[in-house]
Amino acid sequence: MIVKVQRALHPAGAASLIYNQSKSVMRMQHLSKEDLKKMGDDMKAYFEAKNDTNKVILLKRIPDQDW
Repeated sequence: MIVKVQRALHPAGAASLIYNQSKSVMRMQHLSKEDLKKMGDDMKAYFEAKNDTNKVILLKRIPDQDW
């Protein structure tokens, strides 16, 4: 599935919002160091991902989508 990851503006280090286009998957979770590296300095990014029981696993970053 494809998800959008949006970092929180405040406070720094807060959980990020992760959701798919239909919003059937919507989670607030802290990003791992590896995921933060994939995000770079961007406040939002799109990823191929899979939904695990307790979290969304970000697989690889993809180009921005139109949604």
